[in-house]
Amino acid sequence: MPPTDPDAEIRLVAFDALRSLVARHGEILPWEVIAEGFQHRGERILFANRARGIFRPKQMTAGALSIKTTVPKAGRVARYDDLAVEGGFVYHFQGTDPDTFDNNALEYSASLDAPMIYFFGVAPARYLVLFPAYAGAIDRTALTCEVVIGSANELATRATTEVLRRRTVVAKPRWEHAILRDRTLSAWDHRCAVCSLSTPALLDASVVWPDGALRGAPEEDNALPLCLLHRDVFDLDLLGIEPVGTIRLARSLTAAVGGGPVLDAALKPFDGARVRWPSVSRPRDEFLLQRFERFARAA
Repeated sequence: MPPTDPDAEIRLVAFDALRSLVARHGEILPWEVIAEGFQHRGERILFANRARGIFRPKQMTAGALSIKTTVPKAGRVARYDDLAVEGGFVYHFQGTDPDTFDNNALEYSASLDAPMIYFFGVAPARYLVLFPAYAGAIDRTALTCEVVIGSANELATRATTEVLRRRTVVAKPRWEHAILRDRTLSAWDHRCAVCSLSTPALLDASVVWPDGALRGAPEEDNALPLCLLHRDVFDLDLLGIEPVGTIRLARSLTAAVGGGPVLDAALKPFDGARVRWPSVSRPRDEFLLQRFERFARAA
């Protein structure tokens, strides 16, 4: 049985603070929000350090509170492959010496079986927040550590590593979609491709051509930002977008009479309108064409 974690109280307060932040901002947080830290016993405690991947605040005496991976500003590389096939993240030690202060803090967290926070970089200065994260198998030669994600409702009774691995595999598509949504909305300046609605809570990302995802997790070149109404209509193949950007509605919608204000005001006016493409990261023509051909067959 692992020793008692002397910093358990701080960890629980940190998790409570994160729940509030996620409820307010979503599960992908900007660094400026993370950098504010949280309050405990009259002190401000940091969640993480911008310059370091493994972090233990000065108020803690044992293992790490958080680990972090970043996306370089100069060029983004998809990090989905950090999620191993068997369901655990592969986290790389800091530097090449396994016995640095930071790496020892991570190993100590593993020995305590202590829950941590994983700030998983999805774009420069933006992080998917995963907790509780547990450090598992450590390979000091490869300088790596397996990390599995638990349930925020089971902090008192940690599930077995095998159970957590299975849950991680199940949760992976949800995390990937959250990343896709964040990147797609950012590329399109947080607006619907059809109607330009710019209320973030009412926007989502739709995959253009599902088979394009066979190359891995969907990327922005295979996604469109759509408001919830136009997302549902697009996903049902009642709305199509030609590679040149012309929006088309299915005949069942354009020919409908007396369909109500939503049909008349929020759908029909966009038939024949043009999408205003962003300056970067628009969907690939081949995906748009394949999807439009499917729409045309259905319509």
